[in-house]
Amino acid sequence: MPLRRPLSRVLTCLSIAVGAFAACPTIPAADWPDWRGPNQDRHYAGPTLVTTFDPEQGTNVVWKNDEAGGISTPVIMGGKLFTLVRHKPGTPEEAEKVLCLDVATGTKLWENVFNVYLSDVPAERVGWSAVVADPASNTVFAHGVCGVFTAIDAATGATKWQRSLHEEFGFLSTYGGRTNIPVVFEDLVIASAVVTGWGDTARPAHRFLGMDKATGVVRWMNGTKELPEDTTYSTPSLADFGGTAALVFGSSDGSVWNFQPRTGKAAWSFKLSRRGINTAPLVDGDTVIISQSEENLDNTSMGSATVFKAAGSGDITAAAAIWQKKGVMDGRSMPVVLGDRIYFLDDGAKVYAFDKATGAPVGRPQKLLGTIVRGSPLVADGKLYACSTSGWHVLEPTAEGVKFVNRMRFDEEDEVTASPIAANGLLYLTTGARLYCLGSQAAPVASGPVPSRVEAVSAATKGPAGEPAWVQIVPAEAQIAAGETLQLTARLFDAAGRFVKESPATFTASAGTVSADGAYTAPAGQHAAAIVTAKVGGLEGKARIRSMPPLPWRFDFDEIPLAADPKTGVVKGEPPLPWIGMRYRHVVREVDGSKCLVKVTTIPKGTRSQGWIGPITLHDYVIRADIRARETGVGKPGDPATPTTSSSDTDADAFTKAFGNPAALEKARMPDMGLIAQRYTLDLMGAAQQLQLRSWPPQVATHFSKTIPFPWEAGRWYVMKLEARTSGPSAVLRGKVWPRGEPEPDAWTIHATHAAGNLQGSPGFFGNSKDSEIYIDNVTVEPVQ
Repeated sequence: MPLRRPLSRVLTCLSIAVGAFAACPTIPAADWPDWRGPNQDRHYAGPTLVTTFDPEQGTNVVWKNDEAGGISTPVIMGGKLFTLVRHKPGTPEEAEKVLCLDVATGTKLWENVFNVYLSDVPAERVGWSAVVADPASNTVFAHGVCGVFTAIDAATGATKWQRSLHEEFGFLSTYGGRTNIPVVFEDLVIASAVVTGWGDTARPAHRFLGMDKATGVVRWMNGTKELPEDTTYSTPSLADFGGTAALVFGSSDGSVWNFQPRTGKAAWSFKLSRRGINTAPLVDGDTVIISQSEENLDNTSMGSATVFKAAGSGDITAAAAIWQKKGVMDGRSMPVVLGDRIYFLDDGAKVYAFDKATGAPVGRPQKLLGTIVRGSPLVADGKLYACSTSGWHVLEPTAEGVKFVNRMRFDEEDEVTASPIAANGLLYLTTGARLYCLGSQAAPVASGPVPSRVEAVSAATKGPAGEPAWVQIVPAEAQIAAGETLQLTARLFDAAGRFVKESPATFTASAGTVSADGAYTAPAGQHAAAIVTAKVGGLEGKARIRSMPPLPWRFDFDEIPLAADPKTGVVKGEPPLPWIGMRYRHVVREVDGSKCLVKVTTIPKGTRSQGWIGPITLHDYVIRADIRARETGVGKPGDPATPTTSSSDTDADAFTKAFGNPAALEKARMPDMGLIAQRYTLDLMGAAQQLQLRSWPPQVATHFSKTIPFPWEAGRWYVMKLEARTSGPSAVLRGKVWPRGEPEPDAWTIHATHAAGNLQGSPGFFGNSKDSEIYIDNVTVEPVQ
């Protein structure tokens, strides 16, 4: 079919027939609660969808909403559409929000706004994740780009509960924006990220939190291989493998993993790539279908389409593979099944078709309009609805592969990152500029119920339970006040991850005390962290609890023991155990005759760091610390760290000619370093020679920030002081910096007010240094007087 003229605002989709799902639990056809659809397979079953539309003329456009435009794929539940978008883009009030629209009219019903803070994610990547809707509790769950995780009442938009996953657990929030999409299973909502936490989670790994969906209490936490190459966003798929519930996902370590969703216990892994996997796996019966676009394990080729059998335990790579096609660089789009074929959309906008059983190619790859694919195809009416970033396509299978039913091109502002969804005869498409509702009628058409993967897996794997094989302590992760008591409960599961019962247990704790019935009491008057163990027969489970006393606090690190590292011989100690994000990138060493905290530069991917030292509920306080940047030595002729000129160029003039002014080179290698209070950073910036107050680093030009010139030197101790206080909806920030040993100045060095303020948050530290160590000492945190 020839391209339609004009080619101004149109997309391309692919459609594929949907098989029947007899005897499966169902949900109303109006619901599309997961971005992948009710069955987590991108299949739509309902009244026929349109295959063409014209954004300019309005043909087959039921409604459109500019506020709902963005990069997130929406979901539908109970006559409402929910999506994650930017709030007031490009303004000082910019934030992230969940937007709720009437599914039939596009009218806004409510919004739930939350600030973006202490994140390197630029505004253009806000809304990277997608919400998930839970019909059983009428709740929408959102994982924001900076780790804000919110449970929202779907009827009213009110927040039921909220957690700050990066402050509380060390979830990373990086410039790339990759944010995982949550999954609901039974009474749990499950979230994940690369985590740099405390204790045995201090080293980075892709970790999952299983939280009680009604309260946010953590039931379990587990992760994959430590020190992964990437952050990733592969949405987990739920599955029933022989009566055992499975949570299947691509991980940051380059493997596909299966965790038991009720316990977090790892069942098996399948090695796939040298780097992280971003595509969502498709579970088809007892097989897993997945793709990736990174370097393969056995050679230097890039990308693969893989099908393997989901059976066994431990590393199943060698035995489980059914077929694999290298060179298919599909690193974003989820594969789909239509009939006896599997379809992959690669990153370069080509459609591959393979025989599901054998992996034999079906025809040649079909090129879509444009050059980039980020979203996943929709399977409907025996066709594929597929979008490149610039085109809309509808394709249907042929003996030779696929053919176009329709294809159109969008204007540049309608760039597509999200995936199309459908419900009751209407198709919903999100572009960068707006959200379109597409159909041939103005009102949804009622249709029969559709399969629900969540309910089917739950029903098939619930029981009867076998003998206990796993002990879970709830809460599995907690932070409480020093001296406070927290009731713990031991829960038993069988080998298949089925709940057996709550049980008495023998409890012990590494710090504090715990009673026979599981009431744990934290040590009084101190910062502490405890591992609580519950034993039931020969089984045992563990919980981790941090505790802090009320303000004021003081840390001078003098009581921390030092010892020689057995590998390097460096004499060092560890930062306080309860601190989040600190022990991997920081050590305690003696500097200038006193023990202090040191941000090291010798670990991989440790240039930029944030760490938190208290509860997120703190507000109206002052954090103060002595801080110093080590001189790098680079920039001084004759220094071993400095590149050398030829033997004849030994004077300062020759050095300057070759490498630039030594003082300028030293300054360029100075770090940025500072303090965090109430989700704001006071940053002493080295290369820029500035002092900055901010909340959202990439958005300092448009969002809240204050920057002033401030000359300072490496090798000299300074005192930094950051005060954060609340004033109604606003946060009032003031900062001071002065050389240590001099009197504290009366005047504040910098001050600013953030109208849409962060009203609480943990104190902490910030560092950004590739070459220079950062030293921190004499830390105090006190209430505002």
